[in-house]
Amino acid sequence: MSSQIRALLLTIIVLAAVLVGIATVVLARLDGRSLPAAILLGGTAFGGTTALMLGVFAFAM
Repeated sequence: MSSQIRALLLTIIVLAAVLVGIATVVLARLDGRSLPAAILLGGTAFGGTTALMLGVFAFAM
């Protein structure tokens, strides 16, 4: 696989993980959590999504 395709997949993974993280922060704030706790949850969601998607793409390729 060429390096351009890998860079594109990595960009897609990071953008999707950022969206999941932001959605998690918004939902946590709507649930009544404090801002630092919501950001911590968002970071955890970002990391988990990134790890999951990297694993899936590594397995598929």
